[in-house]
Amino acid sequence: MIILSDANNNVVGSFIDGTKVTTIPDQTIPNPTAQVGRNPVLVIEPSTNTLSYNYVSRPLTTQEMLTQDQEQQAAMMLALVTGGLM
Repeated sequence: MIILSDANNNVVGSFIDGTKVTTIPDQTIPNPTAQVGRNPVLVIEPSTNTLSYNYVSRPLTTQEMLTQDQEQQAAMMLALVTGGLM
């Protein structure tokens, strides 16, 4: 699928199957929500002319793995301190 937009990021049309062009008036391409371990895929629903994102799983990046490890370590330290074990 190819999304066509103007300079203001307004959707002016899309190629869905290589032969059909669907126009979606008065909509801006929405910003995807950042999700760890998932990539956004922009979806056009032709029956309602709406745009949304589906999120597809992917492997974690090195930075995401490090952040996840740091968060787990911080949670373990908090549990030790609040439990009186440190």
